[in-house]
Amino acid sequence: MFKGIFYALAACLIWGLIFAIPEFMQGYNTMEIALGRYLFYGIASLIVFAKAKMQKKCRYPLGIWVKAFYYSLIFCS
Repeated sequence: MFKGIFYALAACLIWGLIFAIPEFMQGYNTMEIALGRYLFYGIASLIVFAKAKMQKKCRYPLGIWVKAFYYSLIFCS
C-alpha cells in the first residue's frame, strides 16, 4: 500500500511540475515545451518498464512493445 501511495504522490508531483516549470522558461515556445514533456514521460516510462522487464514481471512479448513504439511515431494531421 505504501508503494501505491508513493507512486500516486510522485505522479501528482510530476503533473504539477509540468505547469510550474514552463513559467520559468520564457525563451522557449509552447511546442518545445510540449515535446520536452513527452520526451520526459517517455524516458520515465522506459525506466519503469525496463525495471519490470529485468525483474521478469513484464508479461508482454517484445512484438507488442515494438508495435506500441511504432504507433507512438504516427502523427495525426
